[in-house]
This record gives sequence, C-alpha cells and structure tokens, in this order.
Amino acid sequence: LKYSVSEDPMSFLYSDNAFLRDKAQHDIVSNNKQEYSSTLKEKLKTETNEINLLHTIWTLEGLATLSESDLIPFLERDMPHLSYHAFHLLTQMNVQNKEYLSLILKNLMQKEKAELDLLLAHHSNGLGVFQKEELLEMYLKIIERSKDQEKLIEGIIADNEQHQAYFLSNLVSKKDSSYQDFQNALQEAIDRKNNNKPVYYYNANLDLVDRRTVGMKLYRTFCAVCHGIDGEGIENLAPRLIDSEYVSGETDQLILITLHGMSGPIQLDGKEYNFSGEMAGLNENDELTDKDIKDILHFVRNAFTSAPYSIEESQIKKLREVKPKGGGSYTQASLDSVLLELKKENN
Repeated sequence: LKYSVSEDPMSFLYSDNAFLRDKAQHDIVSNNKQEYSSTLKEKLKTETNEINLLHTIWTLEGLATLSESDLIPFLERDMPHLSYHAFHLLTQMNVQNKEYLSLILKNLMQKEKAELDLLLAHHSNGLGVFQKEELLEMYLKIIERSKDQEKLIEGIIADNEQHQAYFLSNLVSKKDSSYQDFQNALQEAIDRKNNNKPVYYYNANLDLVDRRTVGMKLYRTFCAVCHGIDGEGIENLAPRLIDSEYVSGETDQLILITLHGMSGPIQLDGKEYNFSGEMAGLNENDELTDKDIKDILHFVRNAFTSAPYSIEESQIKKLREVKPKGGGSYTQASLDSVLLELKKENN
C-alpha cells in the first residue's frame, strides 16, 4: 500500500476510502511533490465533490502553492464547509485584491442566509478588507435578522478584539435595545480582558500557540477535512470535537479511536448519531510516529476542550497493539468492552 500510494498519490487522493485520501495527501505534502501542483489547480476548476475539493485545497496549502485567486471563487459556492475553509485560509493570507473580495462579501451578505452570516461574523475582519465603521454596520444588520444571535456575537467578538471598544461606544450611544445582547457581550469581553481573564470563544481557541506547532499542522492534514478547522464537524460525515466527551473523556478512549478508527452510531450529549462512513484510524500510517499522534491529540484537547494534556508517547505505543477484535475499526460497543478490560488490567 505504501508503494502504491507513493507511486501515484493522485489516484488515491480522491478515493472513497478516507484513510487512503489522507495518506495520499500526506505523501504529496510531506515529500513536497510540486509536480502535482498544476494538476491540483486544474482539479479546483473541474471537481464538484466537496470532500475532494477540501483535500485539494489543503494539499495545495501544504505545498505552499495555494493562492487567493484559488480560494475566492469558493466563497460563493453552495458548499458551506468548503466556503468555511476558504474563508479561514484567506484570513491567513495577505489578500491583495481587497476591492474584489469586499464586493463578494457584500454580495454574500445580501443573500441573507444564516450559514453565510455566520461566516461573515467569524471572518470578515480577519480578511482585512473593511474599515471598522463598515464592519459594525454589517454586523448590526446580520444580528438584527438572526434567529441565533449568540453564535454570531461570539464570532464577531473573537474576530474583532481591536475594535471591541469602538463597537461598544457606538452601541451605548445608539441606545437601541435590539442590540443589547451584543452590547452586554462586548462589555463582558472588555472587562475580562482588563482583568487578565481569557475570553473562551472558538475562533480565539485557534489563535493559541498551537497554530505554530506540529500538532496544528498534522491536525489540518489528517483531521480538518472531516472534523473541520474549528472542530465543529461536518453533518453526516464526522462528529464535532468541540466540547466532545470523546475528546475530553478517558485518554485511552481518545487514543484508541485516533489509532484504530470508529464506525457505527455514536452517542453525543445523550443523542445517537449515524455518519455515512467510518473514521479511518492513523495506526496504519507508518509515517506518523507516537510523538506525532501525541502532538495531534494535545492540539485537539487544547483547542477544543479544557481537558488536561496528560498523554504520553508510551500510552500511544502500548495502545497501537490494542486493535479491534476481528479487524476493522472500533464500534461503541467493542470500544467500551476494551476500555473495561484495560481498567481491570490497570487495577
């Protein structure tokens, strides 16, 4: 398998098998196979499958050949997860065509779609195309028409630390009760900052030091396509990681799922979820060391939960051999059974 993927990674990058897709992407990026850049660029123009497009943009990003002109068209595509990734990646670039991008953002706002408003709330300032006065005007419009103001407000505050005081002073002078929740949240964020207390919003989580670590890069390569950059998951494909008991719970459970994968229904917050495919484990990827796995899991716990970092490479090495009976990936039942056995051994 290693020989086949390495020999022709492009034929595996768009496989139905998630493990093969991840392995092919990692092969191209880790070996800096620039010869595939032009083919990948063409794929951006012809591919219609959202997951395939996500793998394409992240492979190009890994090769350092992704440009703003590659990403901007995806902001208006009817693919919400792809649009989110495009927004996020654009915030990491020094965008040159600001006028064109600002026109696209204004057009997106006119569509009055909740998922687009959420993207605008979380990323508009980070794109660097609007002045603070324009931003506030846009934010007030999308807050006013929203049925879920809390998520919008969290995104706006996380993306606008430098503008919070300006926004607050304007809202106070408006004396409009329609924006009271926004005003209260701004005041709370400013008060916490003045008292050296962090503001825990999802966007802010990803601005931690982990952005510069191996764990962050590995997470993007192997996990973000399905679980999302921000850990919110993708409907019908992969569960969220934010505040997930699978991430913050037993360390052995988190390691086993990461190494050996998982399939079948899972329980989150007391509800049962069925996803279309099984999660590919990382154990069979011989390019990932125990330290790499630890770095990924430390990033995930740091960015998406408040769980401790108490994961040792020795744990990962040991649990590599604790494979599901009969092969394949774990189900919830088989995982629970193995965890019980491990507890008995440790006692």
